[in-house]
Amino acid sequence: MVNDELKKLIHPEIEKAIVKIFVRDEFKGTGFFITRDGYLLTAYHCLGPLPAEIVIETKFGDKFEAKLDNDNSVIKNDIAVLKVDCTTNHCLPLGILSKETHVFDEVVAFGYPAAHKSENNKIGIYSDKISRFRKDNKIEIPNALKGKGQSGGPVYHYATRRIVALTTEGYKNEVMTDTGLATSFEKLFVLWDELEDMTIEVAKFWEKRLNQLAQQIGISSDGERNENIVEITATELGERNSNIVIAGFEGDANSNSSNSRAETNKTAAKVQKVKGKYIKIVGKKVTKISSS
Repeated sequence: MVNDELKKLIHPEIEKAIVKIFVRDEFKGTGFFITRDGYLLTAYHCLGPLPAEIVIETKFGDKFEAKLDNDNSVIKNDIAVLKVDCTTNHCLPLGILSKETHVFDEVVAFGYPAAHKSENNKIGIYSDKISRFRKDNKIEIPNALKGKGQSGGPVYHYATRRIVALTTEGYKNEVMTDTGLATSFEKLFVLWDELEDMTIEVAKFWEKRLNQLAQQIGISSDGERNENIVEITATELGERNSNIVIAGFEGDANSNSSNSRAETNKTAAKVQKVKGKYIKIVGKKVTKISSS
């Protein structure tokens, strides 16, 4: 479970990647950057038939003309891929959830519902739990979609630290009240050959940023307190020349054995797998190294 303090830091980072979508100068929905070189996603229905001009506006007020990448868009699943001629440090990694293990997981949806009204110009943030995975690759989330304008916004999954869907629509009230639908990305990854590699690169930057945020409040990036987790140095482990990250801290630690374990004098409080090494940490001191 992600610490509430960490959530408050994560949300503004996600907001930086979110944009407004305008078609023919009219606000139509929400979108978000997924790569540093200007690829975005939004809901396809926001664009309308044969859009003549698409413009995105960032959280910082910058505007860019966007081109529809129809070859990589998944029209049947309401996913549109856009490309703008700019670079950004604010982009979000995509992910796919297991339908068997992630029902009732906590997620948070972002977007601009009713942003055609001037008083609603800020990003809305709506948290709830996944209630159901549908057969049509849509995820059912109560209270995730609040109204027109939020379509195309990202749905962030705290446990995997990924954007796992984009909001598309809500049920009609006579069918189900206060429940929204979001489209997952299985079909997008199948259609877009380069997307997996692109996402891996974005994820590296995102994980680094999460670690930085976690350090600010003294926890690990998965939300656990770090009172008993400290930097492991080359001197403590007796090895040198390899930079790794352990529980959000950078240090010089490694071993010649691929299954090397840093052991402590008590039962391990945490196990982290880092670059194929298992590091056990308890208290403030590492006492020895052993191979397994």
